[in-house]
Amino acid sequence: MNQTLLLAAYPARFRRRHGTELMTTLMEMGTPSRADLWHVVLDGLRERFRLPAARPVAVLAAVLALVIGGAVGAAAGSFAGTFGYAALPDARTLAGQAMPAVGPSAMLNDGDTYLTVADTLPPGAVPADVAERTRRRLAAAGWTTGPVTAGHFRAATGGVELSVHAYDAPTSMLQIAGWPARPASYGWLALGGALLGMLAGWLLAAYAAHRITAGRRRTAATVLGLTGLIALLAPSAMFTWSLAYYLTVVDPVGMGGLVTGFGPSLDLVRAVGLQGYLAVNQTYYQLTVLGLAAIAVALILARPRAAAPALRSA
Repeated sequence: MNQTLLLAAYPARFRRRHGTELMTTLMEMGTPSRADLWHVVLDGLRERFRLPAARPVAVLAAVLALVIGGAVGAAAGSFAGTFGYAALPDARTLAGQAMPAVGPSAMLNDGDTYLTVADTLPPGAVPADVAERTRRRLAAAGWTTGPVTAGHFRAATGGVELSVHAYDAPTSMLQIAGWPARPASYGWLALGGALLGMLAGWLLAAYAAHRITAGRRRTAATVLGLTGLIALLAPSAMFTWSLAYYLTVVDPVGMGGLVTGFGPSLDLVRAVGLQGYLAVNQTYYQLTVLGLAAIAVALILARPRAAAPALRSA
């Protein structure tokens, strides 16, 4: 293996201090065995994860970065998971399958993640009978349908789910809501993203801790860095809570639980009464920007100290 590639396993701060020593050692090894190569690589990776010694603030920052990185990674994974959702049918096509005729009063709303079809019931129609006839039409069109209970039933096909409800109060209506079912890949992508994000969070914290420790304006950089991490905690916690709820709910209805960004999801708001938190949803994005900006400024402040000039010989 090329010596330059082996050295790349070590962080830059380590290569600057011990690069010559490492190169000399590698050259003396001649043709190293595979075990020796793995030992060098693992030693370099271990050095990347190592925090500065006797720095409890660095440990605290690394733990916070681990948690926040997991949330950011899960957000990226959940966003990637949205590409596995099935495409929704056209609302008019669905209405043609479910209704005997699509009248002028029908309300058709298309969307990428949610669609609705609704129309008023004929005078004197019994909601339960309308629901049963609708169920039969959808079954004939290839939908797998469940039983009708109190004018309501569920249907599914090709990764798309429907909730069909016929009712007579306050207005006699037949209403159909459709959304793509959550694919199994969504949860795995979110979990994989969380694990990668946790690794990245610790690595970035280790890099920042060493930079701040060896740099100038350590106090200001430390305060700003911790402030940035604390600012990111609230958005990260709210996103993680929303994602956990979305992945564990047994019978989700609609796409209100789909989470791809920080802040509470609609399903979580409805489930636990977070309406007040939804009103300040923009605050979570502001905290995210503030936190990232504070960390960036902290890294800029922690510029390396200028090297001491060499003493000239007399």
